[in-house]
Amino acid sequence: MQDLANELSISKATLYVHAKSKSDVLVGILEQWTRLMEADLDEAVRHPQPVQRVRVLLRLWTQRSVSMRAHRTVFALCASDHELAPDVSARYRDWEDAMQDRLRALIVLAQKLGVVRRQINPTVAAANLINVPYWAADRLVKPGLLDEQTAVEQILDMLLYGLFDPDGPTEVGPVPPLDQPR
Repeated sequence: MQDLANELSISKATLYVHAKSKSDVLVGILEQWTRLMEADLDEAVRHPQPVQRVRVLLRLWTQRSVSMRAHRTVFALCASDHELAPDVSARYRDWEDAMQDRLRALIVLAQKLGVVRRQINPTVAAANLINVPYWAADRLVKPGLLDEQTAVEQILDMLLYGLFDPDGPTEVGPVPPLDQPR
């Protein structure tokens, strides 16, 4: 509980006022996180165009991942199936599955409309849409490499158009080895 209090920048006594146990804290974080992520997805799907839906979703989830970083950190530090009540753990897994199913359905619809290539596995695409905002928040925005909007636009550009230049060569001569990490 002291680690939780430290991560949230509050005293342990204050934490105990709001929660009697670590499990109570984790359940509160889960409930808040899932409710907000669902609201973000609901907002994104209100847009009529698939590309706009993805753009809004990435922006909202990246902003949420930045603003709730402490919540995500506490959950990652403390959460495991054995620390959560079985019904809570099952409820969270069901929520994760439902979110992935909703995103997968959006990808499948976009494929039927001809917006997303049929070669793209909808499950892989959905998993990426779920995890990219966390990565962007932790690796791009938090260390100050990019602001939220630029991070979302760069990620969206790669998702929509790929990494390689469509007008660039498909093969090049020998490429020198990359520098070894230090």
